[in-house]
Order: sequence, then structure tokens, then C-alpha cells
Amino acid sequence: MKRLPLFMILVLICALCSCQSLTPKPEPEGLTEIPSGYSFTIAGEYGPWADVDGANAQGKLLADAYMEVEDELGISISFNHAPGYDQVVSNAFGGRPTADFVYLSQQYWIPLAVKGFIRPLNSESIVSAGLDVTDPAEVDIYFTLASRELDGENVWAMSFSGGYFVNRWGHGLAFNRNLLTAAGYPADELYALVENGGWTTERFAEICRTVALWEGKHAVDGGQIDAIAEYSVSSGVRFTERNAEGRWVSNADKEGLASTVALFSSLKKDPEVTSKVRDNNLSVLNDFALGNLAFLAADGGYFGSESTSLNRVMKTNLGYLPMPVSRGEGYLHSVVNLRGFCLETVNSSYVVSVKIMSRIGELVNDPTAAEARIRSIMPDSDSADTVIKYMLPNTVFDSSRLNNEVFTLNRDMMDLLFDTKEDISGLARDSLPAIQKAIDEIFD
Repeated sequence: MKRLPLFMILVLICALCSCQSLTPKPEPEGLTEIPSGYSFTIAGEYGPWADVDGANAQGKLLADAYMEVEDELGISISFNHAPGYDQVVSNAFGGRPTADFVYLSQQYWIPLAVKGFIRPLNSESIVSAGLDVTDPAEVDIYFTLASRELDGENVWAMSFSGGYFVNRWGHGLAFNRNLLTAAGYPADELYALVENGGWTTERFAEICRTVALWEGKHAVDGGQIDAIAEYSVSSGVRFTERNAEGRWVSNADKEGLASTVALFSSLKKDPEVTSKVRDNNLSVLNDFALGNLAFLAADGGYFGSESTSLNRVMKTNLGYLPMPVSRGEGYLHSVVNLRGFCLETVNSSYVVSVKIMSRIGELVNDPTAAEARIRSIMPDSDSADTVIKYMLPNTVFDSSRLNNEVFTLNRDMMDLLFDTKEDISGLARDSLPAIQKAIDEIFD
């Protein structure tokens, strides 16, 4: 009989012995005061140190902040590659933390939180160590508190935003002002719809069909309509949610999900509404900037000081709206694969880690500077207000991506629903058992 590899045996033991609820493991003893020469490490490839080499003005400020912490506390700060779920679990069984803090995507930190491998950051011991993850002066409150949705109580992943680094917000809809004004939808009226709660998927579809009447113009790129549908579902019905009993469930059987997909599917199948699929995102951006497309799905990564940024390519004639809602309960800002700093349970010197990270946060996090940064890269005050007033305060994590398997199943369902000529509601319901089984396996 074949023997299982040692790592697989450890993973099986983990599955059998893991917590049934989101309760952290007992806290081991470790360092509580910062020793001179301490080596503080952060593991992660994307986050508030992306420009720490000082390649640009913001990066230089960031590098200066880290150097100030090093000099002040008598420590060194280093950065390692981002770990995955398996590496964090393996390190835990080996009795060693991956780093002082690990910067993880939600498909990793969610199952790690459920199984007790990372600590809740709003626990009394963390607050006593000097970090308050509910204070907007210390953390990016919108992205940080979004992780609390997992169990409705604990904060599992935190992040910073400031003058040189702003968290990459989720997708909204950039729009061509001149094209939509000519079609009878001036920007002021669109922004009024957002303010009055009338910016719905039905109104979006109406505008798309109106734009289609213009020769040579399309409402949206054929490769983006699926994504816009996905983001609109995430901002309305949502793929999964925690129900009144605290259980995470799939919404594949909900009528709102099927009707939203059916609406966008009809738009996609209309060649006058959607253009042919472009080769890449840059081709889509260029066609939008030339005035051939009315809408462009764009997240925070599209805006910045680089020459290829949307706000630089298209300096005028640009507006920005939140994703239309697929049910009338206000806007939700779904962040694709929410990332944040996490603290491993196996880190016995977590008090030292927290004290150092808290000091970094004091220098790095600045909500006023973050807002100013957003306003400086958005095309006008209305577009900036879209992000600041309607998106960021309503931030939630990507409900389709509780882990990689759940994400794949939800994506497969969306592909099936878009391509079918059969009853969408029935096919969506047929997808429910497999998705729910994958969800339950995370929490069981």
C-alpha cells in the first residue's frame, strides 16, 4: 500500500482537528518587548510596500517611513514573497511563523481564519499591544472592516492607505461624457441617479441599448460585459452570503441572481450593444478613450500618475460611476480578492509584531492624505465622490471567492449561464449543490 507524503498526513490531521468555529487557538508565550536589532519581516508581493524601492515620489516617501521606524526602534525591516495557504499551514505545524505579518488574498485568509491559523486583530490582547483596527487613524477602515463580514465579529485582515499608497478599490464604470450626453444622458443626470438610488442594472441596460442606435458606437466591449455582470451581482444579490443563522450559503437559487445574468446575457448577445472582444485591456482602454465605447469597467488600478493610466490617457470627457445595483438596497463596493495583513497564531512574539506594525501604521496610514490622493487622480470631483462617498464606505469582500474552489465553481456557473439558450434560473439552481458543498467544506 502506498504511503501518503508527510505533508498530506499533516493536512489531513489539520482537517480532522480544525476548529468548528472561528475561535483562535490559545496564545503561546513569547517576546513582549521589542529587542534591539529585531528583524521584522512582512511576507507579501502586493501591498503598501509595492514602491518601497523609491522608484517614484510616493515610493520614496514610503521608503523613508520604513527607514524612520528602523532607526527609531533599532530594528531592521525586510520583505519576503507572499505565501499561500499550504505554506502557512505547513509552517504552523512546524511551529514557526512565516513572518511577523503575512499579506494575504482573501481566498487564503478566509480558510486560514476558519481553521484557526490566524488571529483576530480586534482581540483584547492586540488592542493592549497598541493596535486598534477600528480606528481610521491607524488603518484603512474600509478595507480592514470588510474582513469582519466573515463571522460578523472579528477583523482578520487589515490594510493601510495614505498619500503614497491607496488601496486598489473595486470596479466601477468609467463613462464617456460626450457620447452619453449626445445619447441623451448627460453626466449630471447620471450622477443624480447614483445619489437618488436610481442607478440600477435596468437603467444601465436602457442606456446601453440607446447608445447602440448610434452607428459605429457600442455601449461596452464584448469581453467586459461578463465582468460587469459579475460585479453587478456582487453589488446586489451577491454570490454567497452569511445568513441569519450565521451560515455561509450560495445564492445560486435566488431569482435576483438569475434575472441579473439574464439581463446582461441579452446585452452580450446583441452585436449593436457590445463590440467584438479586444485583444487585451489596453486595446479596450484605447477604444474607450477614442469615443467608440460608452462604458469601461475600471478599478482603482486604472487611475494614477503613470502615462498609461486612464485619467492620463483621457484627460477630459471622462466620468466615473459605481457599478449599477441589481436590487434596490443601496450600493455595495465589492473588492476583487480583498487583501490584508494577517497575524499567524503560531507567532508567539505577536505582541512585538503588533507594536512594530502599529508604529508603521502611524506613519503610513493617513485617511486625509488618501482622500486627497484619490481626488488628485480622478478626472473631476463627481468621479472622486463616486469612490469616496458611494464605493469605499460600502466595501465588502468578493463573495464569489471564499476560496479558490468556490470561486472556480461560481465562475463556471456564470460562463454556463451566459452561454446557454436554456432556462437560466433552472441552470443556476442546478449549480447550487456543488457550490454549497464547497462552501460547507471550508467551515466544517
